[in-house]
Amino acid sequence: MSHVSANKETADFKAPSNVVSVPILKGSNPPVRAGSGTPSDQVSMELFLAGTVPSRTSSSTTEKKTKEDDKSKEEAEAAKKKAEEEKKKAEEEKRKQEEAEKNKPLSAPTGLSASYNATTKQVSASWGAVEGATYEVTVNGQKSTVSTTSITVAGMTPGSTVTISVVAVKDGKTSGAATTTVSIPAETSANDNATGNNGQNQNGDNNPENNNGQSGNGDPPSPGTTE
Repeated sequence: MSHVSANKETADFKAPSNVVSVPILKGSNPPVRAGSGTPSDQVSMELFLAGTVPSRTSSSTTEKKTKEDDKSKEEAEAAKKKAEEEKKKAEEEKRKQEEAEKNKPLSAPTGLSASYNATTKQVSASWGAVEGATYEVTVNGQKSTVSTTSITVAGMTPGSTVTISVVAVKDGKTSGAATTTVSIPAETSANDNATGNNGQNQNGDNNPENNNGQSGNGDPPSPGTTE
């Protein structure tokens, strides 16, 4: 058996004018035109009568990748923007907290107490700490600044009352005052009990000089003798 066209030159097939060749995406059903950039191994050239050529065109791999890249870029930009907004919000919140802390009144020292030591004749005072503060201490109008939470004061007047006031100072702010008082006992003189108010001596006897010339036993003096 031999081919009819064997050893003969035959002219190329000439498609009718109403037939067109269109690149179709392989595997598409109904047929879809292959978009530009579609890999050649995914394209099949198909013939269609004029008027029946598919109007729908597939997205090419390049276009798809471009869209995916654009989407990833948009997501990354959105994430970056969100992170910047959150950072800005956190910074604003921190600023507000710092501003609120700055404007917050400074608390006065708590637990102020004072006592007098009769042995050392000193007044001691102590109070609770205010973080980061120094203290202005006023004792009977005399002011001093200390960084500790206790003081010792000497030279108090017996029988007087000592007033101690403490305020905290921090970042240019001054707290309210904590105040206390302590009484200093009066001193007892050794002569207070030596004599009474009626001229009696320590044994309760009358003083001859203070009892109209009577003797210490309460008898009138004996008359003197003459020679």
